[in-house]
Amino acid sequence: MKRLSVLFLLLCAGLANGQPMKISTSREWRPMSGHADGGHVAHFFDHKKYKEAKAGVQSRFIKALPAAPESFDFGTKTTYPMYLNDQLGCCFYTACCHHQRTITSNVGPVDEFDMSVFRQRYLTLSGGDNGLYDEQMQKEWRDRYLANVKEARIIDWLYVNVNDDATLDSAIYHFIGCQFTMTVPRRWIENSGPGFVWDVPCPVNNSGHATHLRGKKSNGNRLLVTWSVTGEITRAGLKACDPSAFVVFNVRMFDKKGYAPNGLHVTHLAKVWQDGGGKQIPAAVIAAFPPPGDDPAPVPVPVPFKEFGIGTFNGIKFRMVPLDAEVYPAGTKAKLDALQKALDAFRVPEQKKATPKGKAFNADTFLHEFAADYNERLRLTGRDDYERLLDEVKAEWRVKK
Repeated sequence: MKRLSVLFLLLCAGLANGQPMKISTSREWRPMSGHADGGHVAHFFDHKKYKEAKAGVQSRFIKALPAAPESFDFGTKTTYPMYLNDQLGCCFYTACCHHQRTITSNVGPVDEFDMSVFRQRYLTLSGGDNGLYDEQMQKEWRDRYLANVKEARIIDWLYVNVNDDATLDSAIYHFIGCQFTMTVPRRWIENSGPGFVWDVPCPVNNSGHATHLRGKKSNGNRLLVTWSVTGEITRAGLKACDPSAFVVFNVRMFDKKGYAPNGLHVTHLAKVWQDGGGKQIPAAVIAAFPPPGDDPAPVPVPVPFKEFGIGTFNGIKFRMVPLDAEVYPAGTKAKLDALQKALDAFRVPEQKKATPKGKAFNADTFLHEFAADYNERLRLTGRDDYERLLDEVKAEWRVKK
């Protein structure tokens, strides 16, 4: 008890002297099918200390916003690298860089971050590998910039009431994602591969983690990015993990004509931001873009997260994707070569089988579906261990050469 009291006094003294509180980090093993080492170390910040650090900071919460569509996803045009989060407790810095990738992938070249600068900035801010808390990242993002990308800056931030579904969804939609902190129970760590679904029960623990929310499905689940993959978190799961979230006004979310990926112009979103309780967006920022014309950018049709159905082949169930899914991935020759290997690896006998809708299709369709599944994994994970990923997909489809 004496030791705990001394520790608490030291923490309070640090805050009183204006020094950043060190959140510290803990580590747990995250198993991954197909990983060279069977998984990697997942780093977490001390959630209790994180909340203590936030307690001394006045938070501004966003007010009611215009409604959001039933579903939307702004992260379909990019991948999300690990950004050292399998080596350091840098999840907060990683999540903010993931947010930048979501934004910029929709309006121009994707922001690419130099890992040597990333590492140096994280370690400097945290005073070693001690984790970060909101105010540190918010000021880094606003007053400096992220890592080596000088354009990766925000103007303002507002917190979001995570228990208000409509406001959270609208904030994510209008400002192209948000930052989301939480505790991660062991059962979620063990279910964190591509396309994971995190739901209750969710016993709150002290494993704090920062992530990026990039969209919402029609079933109410939010799309969450962490550890280089995207999955879902249910409404119940989100509210049960001791959550917190904030959105930012980021000039990088606008294209050359001043339109954001949601089809809304900077003049409109600047007003939405101010009406929601945010600071007035400087006139110079708005003037940097042309005014909205008579034919504003069309609002894009929301792209749903990839839905997998269930089909059967020789009585064995397997995952399938829509037949109009893209087969050939855009990108490097290595990815195309990997896809060709995937196709060559299968020689399925010409044989009829039934889809869930009762339509018959043949071996060529089977190969098409397999390739589309494999392509989707590459896109979602950004992985480069193609042969290992191929083995994983084959194992899940339960089809032998």
